[in-house]
Amino acid sequence: MQNKEVMLNTHRMVRSATAGSAGEPYCGLIVGALWQTPTWQAMTVADMEAFWDEASKSDLTVAEFISLKQKEFA
Repeated sequence: MQNKEVMLNTHRMVRSATAGSAGEPYCGLIVGALWQTPTWQAMTVADMEAFWDEASKSDLTVAEFISLKQKEFA
């Protein structure tokens, strides 16, 4: 069996990209871009829940959301 790479559409709206079963690879993409920042590493469970709640209501694309958070977390 071949392992197929999942092609993610970073122009997809982050609120729909993080919802349901389709959200898993997008959430992984977002976490992968942010997890090494001091802000991410200091987050509590409540902070993370607020983060994903914000994503679920955002009008940004996945790429825009990641870029915004990278600037905020820098």
